[in-house]
Amino acid sequence: MRLPAPLEKEAGQPAALMLVSIEPGSPAEQAGLQLGDALLTFAGQTLRHPSDLLGLLDPERIGSEVAVRLLRSGDLRDLVLTVGARNG
Repeated sequence: MRLPAPLEKEAGQPAALMLVSIEPGSPAEQAGLQLGDALLTFAGQTLRHPSDLLGLLDPERIGSEVAVRLLRSGDLRDLVLTVGARNG
């Protein structure tokens, strides 16, 4: 998603991935991600398209901790999450 100008300036990038659904019991839910979170970076890599994130969720990362930067309710947050196995 394209970020509004004030958030683009704060985030330092023009776009992010907005979470529009989270499966109950999924790794995303267990990690504390919430609907509406706008993911900016994952493991230091900028996220602008879903394929950016999917390419970083390889099986070798399962169980490892990664730094995630996101916008939640307009606030910039830095979290450390544990990568879980994807369903399906």
